[in-house]
Amino acid sequence: MVDDFIIIVDTREQAPYTWKNKGVLTICQKLESGDYSCKGFESAITIERKAPLDFLSSITHERERFKRELERMKSYERAYILVESSLDNLLSGVEVKKRQKGKGGIKPCVTSSDKFGTSPASLIGSIAAITVRYGVIIQFLSTREQAEEYCLTVLRKYYSVKRAGEL
Repeated sequence: MVDDFIIIVDTREQAPYTWKNKGVLTICQKLESGDYSCKGFESAITIERKAPLDFLSSITHERERFKRELERMKSYERAYILVESSLDNLLSGVEVKKRQKGKGGIKPCVTSSDKFGTSPASLIGSIAAITVRYGVIIQFLSTREQAEEYCLTVLRKYYSVKRAGEL
């Protein structure tokens, strides 16, 4: 069987993963939900990428808009949210701010902030509610690079298992 695995990147994704050195073919196409999927299974698997501030904003200030997104994700066989931060950092109030260019490429700017006024209990409660109500898996990964690798691995694994008829 020819491997025709292709990752679809949503046209609205502002900071897409590239997988340049992984030999992965990607195409930009509008997805109904999420930022990433794989060709042939666009309505079965979706992965939403969230920077730390975006995730916190989604569960606080932009909660109603985020609920609509979760409702759409609920219909997928597999739905994931990848947060580019460890849960410990979010719980402790340390957040990774928007990436800035500097020596050696793009680096995160880490600060401490209580800008969102989210207590650890409230954050854990929101994560649990998303998982239970919508069936969406939230995965916290310490770095963008880890999130990128996880995204690729999940999509590849789903594609191969689904193509083999094991799902």
